[in-house]
Amino acid sequence: MNELSKLALAIEQTLVPTPSDQAKDSRYYARKAYAENTYRAYRSDLKDFIAWTGIENPIPTTSAVIRLYLVDRAERLSPSTLEHRLAALSFVHKLLGHQDPTQEDHLKAVLRGIRKHQVEKGWSPKQAPAFSLGQLLAMVRTMGGSLHDLRDKAYVLLGLFGAFRQSEMTGLTLEQFESVEQGLVIRMGPTKGDPLDERRRYKAIPKGRGTICPVDAVQTWLEQAGIESGAVFRGIDRHGTISDQALSHTTTNRIIKKWAARAGLEEPQRYSGHSLRASFITVARELKIPDHRIALQSHHLDLRVIETYYRPSMAFEQNPAGEVMAAMIQGLEY
Repeated sequence: MNELSKLALAIEQTLVPTPSDQAKDSRYYARKAYAENTYRAYRSDLKDFIAWTGIENPIPTTSAVIRLYLVDRAERLSPSTLEHRLAALSFVHKLLGHQDPTQEDHLKAVLRGIRKHQVEKGWSPKQAPAFSLGQLLAMVRTMGGSLHDLRDKAYVLLGLFGAFRQSEMTGLTLEQFESVEQGLVIRMGPTKGDPLDERRRYKAIPKGRGTICPVDAVQTWLEQAGIESGAVFRGIDRHGTISDQALSHTTTNRIIKKWAARAGLEEPQRYSGHSLRASFITVARELKIPDHRIALQSHHLDLRVIETYYRPSMAFEQNPAGEVMAAMIQGLEY
């Protein structure tokens, strides 16, 4: 077994391999507590830490070891990435029943210090930018009638009006859809914000008009692709054969970047699958829609998160500087 295979095996063992359905022991139920996307994300975050230690399976570890890791990676990884790595280490220790070494006060201070150091050097958190309504229209109008185009148009319009997380979009199945007079109702089931499906969330997708109708776009894609069950958004090979598998995050990011480039947007590589969700929230806030109503579609549990979606121009809204300037200009006239 080569080193890469050993590393992959160590990560799988670290994140509790799935026992057989017949076993249904404590490991089976512990594993069922979280979505596969959660495990996939944490596996990715743990790879670097495991490689750095040089130990096949370094869990459990100590806060002293993690501090050394943070210091070693402080100049090479962003504070946000380090926070994700710390969250993965916290998660796996709790999952395996070990004491969480990431809660030590000194360790938290080290991470805050790294963040402050990077901010002073000019670092700021990166967010996928939102599209304006004009940019979204330009993207949709660029799309044609090929299978790829039909799929991508359905993906863009549904992702926008549903304010979906990227993982929710790639995980959509036809069984979640219900056609109603007003459009589509999508039963969400377990999600990142509601892993136990306690809130029984739905997405309401209204009918539009002409080229800006997510319901028509989705129905056209499903009919042309011959999809009658399973994953809604799938890969298409160069021969036009449609896969049984759902699109990956990498592919959906590539789709967004492609259409941003074809629509002539500046720096199309900055956009990603999350840009559709960001666009819905940003545009809704520009339309003065209250945050609690936006959350009905975005399914944010904490309204403070919605406040992070803004454009620089929004800083002028209800800003008193304009009134002060108007008063000074009025004073010059006397």
